[in-house]
Amino acid sequence: MEDMDEPLESFGVKGADEQVTVGLSERVCEAKLLFERAVAQLTSEDVSVDNLLPGARTLRQVLQSQVDDDKDDGDGAADMVIGDLNKILGKHLRRDESPELQKEVVWALSNILSDQKEKNRCKWLTQLGILTGGIVPDLVRLLRSPDRDVVSNAMWCLMNIAGSCVTGRDKCWRSSIVQPLLDMKTDALPHQDLETYANLLSNLVRGPKKDSISEGDMQPVVEAAARFLQHTNENVARDACWTLVHAADGCMPDYVELVSRMGIETTLGELLEVKKLVEPALLTLGNLATGTDHQTQRVIDSGVLPRVMGVLTSREGPGQEKNQRMIKASCWMLSNIAAGTQAQVRQLLDQCEGLVGALVGIASEEDVDERVLKEAFHVLGNLAVSSADEGVAAVVNGKALPLVVKFLLDPDALPSPTRPAKNAVHAFCVDIIGAVELNHAKYKQELKKLAEDDSQCAEFFLKQGLRLFDE
Repeated sequence: MEDMDEPLESFGVKGADEQVTVGLSERVCEAKLLFERAVAQLTSEDVSVDNLLPGARTLRQVLQSQVDDDKDDGDGAADMVIGDLNKILGKHLRRDESPELQKEVVWALSNILSDQKEKNRCKWLTQLGILTGGIVPDLVRLLRSPDRDVVSNAMWCLMNIAGSCVTGRDKCWRSSIVQPLLDMKTDALPHQDLETYANLLSNLVRGPKKDSISEGDMQPVVEAAARFLQHTNENVARDACWTLVHAADGCMPDYVELVSRMGIETTLGELLEVKKLVEPALLTLGNLATGTDHQTQRVIDSGVLPRVMGVLTSREGPGQEKNQRMIKASCWMLSNIAAGTQAQVRQLLDQCEGLVGALVGIASEEDVDERVLKEAFHVLGNLAVSSADEGVAAVVNGKALPLVVKFLLDPDALPSPTRPAKNAVHAFCVDIIGAVELNHAKYKQELKKLAEDDSQCAEFFLKQGLRLFDE
């Protein structure tokens, strides 16, 4: 492939001693003029390769220069493009007699798609004709091109289109993208192309409304992702793991079962030791634990729970935000186990020693993220209302009640700034207290001790009518 930083010679780049703003302005004007000339060449009646190739190359160079300028807050490549790209570029994707022309056209499309400034990408791609014409099917067809550069850029374009919105994703599926991907010899793909391949797989199953994708179509994508989980390239393994997250997301039983059949629970547990892979591994395990009792049991039997507990209690991480995400994902995964059978709740408590105390510590932190707080109480709530007596006992003995009572008496004590999060935590607190009241005779001594140690708890228990002390 040509150097992506190839200069556009006709630009006449200004010297470093001239003002940057003036230089950029002149470059934009000249670029627009060159762009218009290139478009005229590509849409002219002369369809010979000799005429089209220079026009496609100029267009690609202009767009590449705009991508570079955008890094300096200039206009992006997409700012120059007005009109239907099917008429400007799309029809030339079918010129198989000239791989060089195809390469320039696909490269130009990749420069347009690399512009990330447009927020409503679905509307933008539709306006450009990318989601309505034949560009996507032609890009899919080019995945079988004998030219490596054509394949590389076509795959990169499809990755961006599939990841843009549900419409873009479904357009790729309707264009029969999976088989050409499966037919690729991934072992022979260059490092960067393999990362694009894995990212494309992830984008193909990402987002809502996956009911339009049949289980038969989804299966080979899931199988391919499962094979990549232990790839030595962590970026490839990460995107493979995100593919499994997205595939099992949304509580669709057939897709959860599809991922569960891969038998990857133990491997996912091992990935919890790799910082870049912790979050998607946790989310995949959490999705699997939302399934049937059998699927949840497979997660437990893989031995991952102590490792998840290790993530929950760890304060190490490359950044506070990422650390909060890891804790939230850990809590969410454990809450799904806590919603299981009596035996599963017992296994959770046995394998995650000190779980309730850790959750109370997390929820008590002043700077706790509201999403983490909600999920921490989700675990406590599920433990309390579980059919296992050990669940309520763990909540009582783990000193969770003072915090629960505090939040029930004073909702404003919650660090959460948003009403939905406060409502969710309040609902979990109500569930916890309800379970304790229902079983208070079994834990009378523990509740009595709490009342003696915490006047707020004593007042609350009295108000709830719990007679803990002899008259």
